[in-house]
Amino acid sequence: MAQTAAVEQSRGMRAAFRVFSAIERIGNLLPHPFWLFCILSGVVIVLSAALEAAGFPRSAPARATPSKCAVS
Repeated sequence: MAQTAAVEQSRGMRAAFRVFSAIERIGNLLPHPFWLFCILSGVVIVLSAALEAAGFPRSAPARATPSKCAVS
């Protein structure tokens, strides 16, 4: 019974190691954080320009009846 538990734990450890190895390989493919920031900033700028050219509004629509704070 103890041997079965040890085998199951060993399988779980191997599976976890494979998952962590895959995460590390993917992380090693990413560029330096500075360049990642620059790339994503560029994506946001290009996407913003494309959406504006397509006629999307820049902000959320205003409320029909703005809430006012009653001051007495």
